[in-house]
Amino acid sequence: MIITMDVQIQCPHCGKSNIKGNFVCDKCGNLLDIPPVEKQTRMLAQTRNLDSLQADYFDQHSTLVLRLRHQEKSFQLTSVQLELGQVIGRNASRVDQKAQIDLTRYEGEVLGVSRCHARLCYDSQNKTVRVSDLDSANGTYINGQKLHPGEVRVLRHGDRLRIGKLEMGVTILHASAVVDVF
Repeated sequence: MIITMDVQIQCPHCGKSNIKGNFVCDKCGNLLDIPPVEKQTRMLAQTRNLDSLQADYFDQHSTLVLRLRHQEKSFQLTSVQLELGQVIGRNASRVDQKAQIDLTRYEGEVLGVSRCHARLCYDSQNKTVRVSDLDSANGTYINGQKLHPGEVRVLRHGDRLRIGKLEMGVTILHASAVVDVF
């Protein structure tokens, strides 16, 4: 009497029990009848919850936090502020070159921050925050990758944004979530 367990496949030619996963019978070499594996596609939820939001998701209720590395300073920006566009840089004496995110006090000049270095904006259609380099002298970097002048990239939660040599952690907050990047 042959006992077939769940982990065994019986050869249709000689009747020998073979280990599940074998394609050929150990005794006679005949091809085994492998039962088809049922695969079902898992349905994804139609609505987003806070735990499963994509790292780049940013809506009208979100807040972008840029935290200066090694300093106790952070900048918090809402979708309304970002819709208008926010220039990161150093404030100069000229009124026409006004940076909304002024890094002068945080050694911006020493760390190579241009007066008009980079621009942040909210893309309400794609629900993202975008950054572009404004032809800065010392470059804008996301996670160590340099942006070309005028290149637009999406910021994501957890990114490291470097303006010249001044590094900031990127946090995207949704509702009452609080997460520290640095």
